Amino acid sequence: MAHPGGGANLSPRDTHEPTGKPESLWGKVDPKSFGDHAYRDKPPELEEKLKKSKKKKEREPAFDAAPPRSKKTLLQEESVLTSSEEGVYQPKTKETRAAYEAMLSVIQQQLGGQPLNIVSAAADEILTVLKNDNIKNPDKKKEEIEKLLNPIPNNTFDQLVSIGKLINDYHVAGDAGDAAAANGDDGLDDDVGVAVEFEENEEEERYLDMVPKDEEDEDDMTEVGGSGAMQMGGGIDDDDEERDAIEGMTLNVQDIDVYWLQRKISQAYDQNIDPRHSQKLAEEVLKILAEGDDREVENKLLVHLQFDKFSLIKYLLRNRLKVVWCNRMARAEDQEKRKEIEELSDLQKLRSQYQPELPPCLQGTTVRVEFGDATTAADPLSSRTISRTFPHTYGQPIAHFLRATSKVPDAKIITEHPAVRVGVVFCGRQSPGGLNVIWGLHDALKVHNPKNTLFRFLGGSDGLFAQKILEITDDILATYKNQGGYDLLGRTKIRTAQQVNSTLNACKNMKLDALVIVGGVTSNTDAAQLAEIFAKNKCSTKVVGIPVSLNGDLKNQFVETNVGFDTICKVNSQLISNVCTDALSAEKYYYFIRLVGRKASHVALECTLQSHPNMVILAEEVAASKLTLFDITKQICDAVQARGEQDKHHGVILLPEGLIESIPEVHALLQEIHRLLREGASAYNISCQLSPWASALFGFLPLFMKRQLLLHPESDETAQLSQNETEKLLAELVVAEMNKRLREGTYKGKKFNAICRVFGYQARGSLPSKFDCDYAYVLGHIGYHIIAAGLNGYMATVNNLKNPVNKWRCGAAPITAMLTVEHYGRGQGASNLGKPALHPATVDLKGKGYELLRQNAIKFLMDDVYRNPGSLQFDGPGGDAKPVTLCVEDQDYTGRIQKFQEYLDEVRSIVKPGCSQDVLKAALSAMTDFISVMSPSSGSSTI
Repeated sequence: MAHPGGGANLSPRDTHEPTGKPESLWGKVDPKSFGDHAYRDKPPELEEKLKKSKKKKEREPAFDAAPPRSKKTLLQEESVLTSSEEGVYQPKTKETRAAYEAMLSVIQQQLGGQPLNIVSAAADEILTVLKNDNIKNPDKKKEEIEKLLNPIPNNTFDQLVSIGKLINDYHVAGDAGDAAAANGDDGLDDDVGVAVEFEENEEEERYLDMVPKDEEDEDDMTEVGGSGAMQMGGGIDDDDEERDAIEGMTLNVQDIDVYWLQRKISQAYDQNIDPRHSQKLAEEVLKILAEGDDREVENKLLVHLQFDKFSLIKYLLRNRLKVVWCNRMARAEDQEKRKEIEELSDLQKLRSQYQPELPPCLQGTTVRVEFGDATTAADPLSSRTISRTFPHTYGQPIAHFLRATSKVPDAKIITEHPAVRVGVVFCGRQSPGGLNVIWGLHDALKVHNPKNTLFRFLGGSDGLFAQKILEITDDILATYKNQGGYDLLGRTKIRTAQQVNSTLNACKNMKLDALVIVGGVTSNTDAAQLAEIFAKNKCSTKVVGIPVSLNGDLKNQFVETNVGFDTICKVNSQLISNVCTDALSAEKYYYFIRLVGRKASHVALECTLQSHPNMVILAEEVAASKLTLFDITKQICDAVQARGEQDKHHGVILLPEGLIESIPEVHALLQEIHRLLREGASAYNISCQLSPWASALFGFLPLFMKRQLLLHPESDETAQLSQNETEKLLAELVVAEMNKRLREGTYKGKKFNAICRVFGYQARGSLPSKFDCDYAYVLGHIGYHIIAAGLNGYMATVNNLKNPVNKWRCGAAPITAMLTVEHYGRGQGASNLGKPALHPATVDLKGKGYELLRQNAIKFLMDDVYRNPGSLQFDGPGGDAKPVTLCVEDQDYTGRIQKFQEYLDEVRSIVKPGCSQDVLKAALSAMTDFISVMSPSSGSSTI
């Protein structure tokens, strides 16, 4: 054939070159040479290796010198998986083996103490039901399982279903043999620890096909299989189990709960590790154990746990699968809980993952407490009344909780934490962050002893009276961490004698070691009374109070602020700033905004300092200056006129809800109305029974205000402040006065337009601020420390709150040291002594917060320096912001007490026998002056 290019013919093709066609091997292979490289006897290298291995075994200890057992013997000996009847399911992989052990643990808990063969048989039946595709209805499967285990709760059934899904090598009877044959499986392979059965002569023949290894390889293999190796403890080889038992490496799956790994880590660090850091480390370790091969896991654990934690790393590697799968099972949530989590917004889910910080004094599992001197009442004139009312709980010492590095010789150190049963109840109004008190208390209980139990009561204190309790678990708390509202517990009060007796009987019958009451001034007054009654009746239940109040009025020498106050003020401040921006944009409206706060004006003051509205009228100012309703109206009108002269016809005015009761004439009117209502007078004709001046004032008020003033008072004899539309009343009065001035020509601006708004309880269901999350969580931990110290009638306290969390000082103060006795009158010339109680703290008109307001009042009024603090943040600008009034005040009361004690100690070191006469005279003179100034007769009761 010619070349396509036109050249000469090519040479013939080489026949030895592959053509790609099939070729015969006939004549190319000698059949007699097949197998000529196979050994007819044991290779010499193997003989030498066997001799060395025999000599080595002769030198090993007695327990390792047991006669070699055949693979068949391994299967016949009893273990957790082999102690079952023939035909019962046997796992074929490491993962299914760990899941199967978890299922056996669940079944054992339901059956209680049954032999392993019965538990295994029950597991086989349950797997048959779970893997039966003909049963589609989950309720039907649950019914079939309950025939074996008796009635089981839904979460247990969900656990069994979850575990069943992990067991993917189970086959329903009739299919198992075919499946095994198809897969060529006769049992678990050697990697899992259960060997396949071989006859002795077959094993010898297997050696013929082995590739001999050199001595270094053999030594490496021996080392890996030895006792010092850090291999996965998932196998069920009896040799491994025996060796683990001797070395203390065995782990019972029933001992593993969600806190097991955290406890092990704390023990490895000799309890000198922050529980929060320990929890974070446990999460990281669990993630490492669940992924990668043994060598990779070992390396990562050495990095995370440090090289000196070798024993813990070895223990975790030996029991790796048990730890991973049992933790997953313990953390598994039921279907309803999954739905709750799925319904959370992305922001709620992100907030629920935030872990609040703990100050150093609450870290670790050792409680260190220092007791100070006996306490007294803030008002010396009230101390006698309080001591008579509370003989068992008055005068107890203040307590300080110390960090591990503190050197206090007389501190009480508590290392033993017996299991306790604790109940918690919300008695106060809803406050953002209150749920974190429960979380902190629960975490503290479980970290110090996993057998501790925290209970909630269905329907709040009503459930307590009826003894209807439910245990609070980590699964239940999952969707409530860092969230708002009180829907986890509900809230009611413990007030009447019958309720107190019901509480006493319930705590005795339920054998509660402690009852934690969360709330404000009224709730903690109830806590003080309960503690006294419990002590009087020799009830072992300790009562602990937690300061949570959105009004911020539970303030005294021990309590700097309340949980919820920061969130309420930040949420309202943003709303106020939005209104300020709207007023500035429209330039024709004045907004009258009423804020929550009850009697005190803490919320109004804080919101003013954060958002800079034009004007705020504090109830404490009105009461101190005895301003009448007309004085307040004139004050607002003068401000409006002054702004009008600068061509500003807009503004924002804040009013606390307690303002109406602080106006002198309105307060007197309310006293007459309440007295008549107590005497049974009808609200329809009450005006004719009032005194002449009161009747005249009542007739002057608008109809809506008359109806609101006639409402029955609260339990503390105050008006229903949330129902009194003070902002509407003042707006109407100001409109009338400005129209009058406009007609008279004294005001030449635009027509006055008022818009009324109420920022009441919209904010109390808000997501809590970062500060409230941290503060509440810490108070929960302190609650447990109070219980561990055996204290009754104490409130959890934190000082130095304006500083970072690591500088907070945690302690506890007797509630009786915070009580006061009020004098009040009913009727002309009457004076009565009230009962000891925690009374709402009002704004201190001599404090630095009020001083800051006065310094900026004119600028706020005239210059429109509106400020928008923005929405609540956990990170970035504003994330760590705290209340302005908290930061400007110097409230470190306990710190100053300790400083004073140091001065006294220094005086004692100077003035002692042997000192000079001059030193003694100077000390006596100074102390005499001090006593004369501080004596009750001098009229000074504060330092």
